[in-house]
Amino acid sequence: MNPAVRLCGHLASDAVAALPVAPDDVLEWQDGPIAAVVRCAACDGAGLLELLDWSGDGRLRVYALSGLDPAAFALYRRNLARGSCDLARRQREHEALVASAGRCERLVARDAASGAVVRSAPWPADAPSPEGSWQERVGAGAAAGWFARLGIARAGS
Repeated sequence: MNPAVRLCGHLASDAVAALPVAPDDVLEWQDGPIAAVVRCAACDGAGLLELLDWSGDGRLRVYALSGLDPAAFALYRRNLARGSCDLARRQREHEALVASAGRCERLVARDAASGAVVRSAPWPADAPSPEGSWQERVGAGAAAGWFARLGIARAGS
């Protein structure tokens, strides 16, 4: 984590209505973004979405949103584009990108299909930062109460 990196004021706002993800900005996918970069429509700001939990049907997903330096993402893409015969390189590049992001600033419920923000709140002071693989986080999601923290029922579970 890089504490100097912050979300732009637009992405950090309670008023953010959508967090669209361009296909090239998806880092991991499972019937919708698992990890992705979102870009601010008003400025050059960027954010890193990391899945915390999803509803039983996977349509509604709760993410941690952290600031991301656009230059770090450009470096990530450039490094992947160079290619490598090292099969573990992609994972290391992903880990380096996540490590370059700022602290979690927002908790966001997002519709996986449309990108619409259903609910958003400042990151809870007592909440841990995402750790481990997304499969581990989603499995523990109900216990962490991410939907409840946003005042949303975890439908379909």
